[in-house]
Formats: sequence, C-alpha cells, structure tokens
Amino acid sequence: MPTTSPINGLPIPDDNSPGDPPQSFQAYTNVLDPLLNSVFASTAARDAAIPAPKFAQECWVTGVGKQVNSTGTTGGWVTKFDTAPWPCYGRMSGNGTQALASGAFQVLDFDVEDFRSNMGISIGNGKLIASFDGTYEVAGSVNFQGQSAAGRRIAAIYRNNALIPATQNTCFPSVGITTPLATATYPIKLRANDYIQVAGYQNSGNDNLLVDRTQSFVAVKYLGPF
Repeated sequence: MPTTSPINGLPIPDDNSPGDPPQSFQAYTNVLDPLLNSVFASTAARDAAIPAPKFAQECWVTGVGKQVNSTGTTGGWVTKFDTAPWPCYGRMSGNGTQALASGAFQVLDFDVEDFRSNMGISIGNGKLIASFDGTYEVAGSVNFQGQSAAGRRIAAIYRNNALIPATQNTCFPSVGITTPLATATYPIKLRANDYIQVAGYQNSGNDNLLVDRTQSFVAVKYLGPF
C-alpha cells in the first residue's frame, strides 16, 4: 500500500503510521497547506510561506495578481490570468493645448488621470502601462483646433513609442471648426510594462497647429490572456 498520494505526495496512513491521530493529521495538513491556492499580502510573504514551490503551483499576491510557478523554484513565479479577475482599465487626458509640427506624428503629453481601476493598469510619465501580459483594447482621441483647412489630420495609438498602423483614423478639417478625431478601437497584445499613448498628425504646413489636450484622451482595457 502506498504511503503518499501519487500526484502531490500527501501522506497516507498505513500499519506503520503513529497511533496518534492529531500527529497524523498535522503531518497531512503540513503537506496540504502549501498546495492550496493561497492569498499573500506581498511577494516576500509568499516566498516565506512557500520556500520550496512546486512547478505549476498557484497563489495570489495582493497588488500583483494570480501567480503561477513556471520552474519549481522561488524565482519561477510569473503573473498570469486565465480570465480578467476584475475590470482592469484606465484613461488619461491633459491640460491646455499642445502645438503639433506639420508632417510628423507627435505623441500627446498627458498629465491627468481621468479614471483607472485599482489594479492592472499603472500610470507613469503620461503613459498607460500594462501590469501583466495579456490582450488589451486600446483607444484614443485627438481634438484638433480649427486653425487651418489644409492637409489632413490623423489620430493613432502608439505602443512603446511605436505607431500601431491599424489604429489610425483620418479626416479632412474645416477652418474654424474643432475636429475631435477618434482612433480606431483595436485589440492588441501587451507584455507587462508595455505602455500606450495617443499621437496626432497634421500636414497643413502650419508648425504651430494646436491640439486641445483637455478634450483628447488615451484609454486601455484588459480583455484576457494571449
């Protein structure tokens, strides 16, 4: 008769086991406890409670998310979600206006947090930053002022300071009419610490064409795993 379970090594009493039931029960719970999907206040608390993790072991860390061990070592914990455990989203805008030079995309400088979920999305230097790997929906809008009818206007999303072509949206303006131009809403894959911004483009020939940052924005929402 085996003395341990075949998968997780839980102790199985046999004829040679101690006759003290509390002692046997303690041995069983000591093995079982680290295998439960526990919640820890920090990664340090996790490592203290699970000094020898098993491959594929799972737990939760407050402020980080679901943790899965990929190597069977203390350094093998990675953050992963099977589905979104809570709404993860954020949106930023700015103050005042910003001048856009003619003939090149320019990222808008944002410094206002419109709203953001408690976890999943962070903000830094005017960027919306993904906290973990996954598929995200991104969107934005650029509010062009009606200083010129020449050329065209484009709004687009940038990932890690690189244009995402599929998010571009184009229009042709009129003098004296403000043009709020939304980007295409688009699902993209982000790694942890990838960041999102919105950018505007104009080729009117005026290197001081203004964008109203208070009416412009960039937004991101977590959809699920890759």
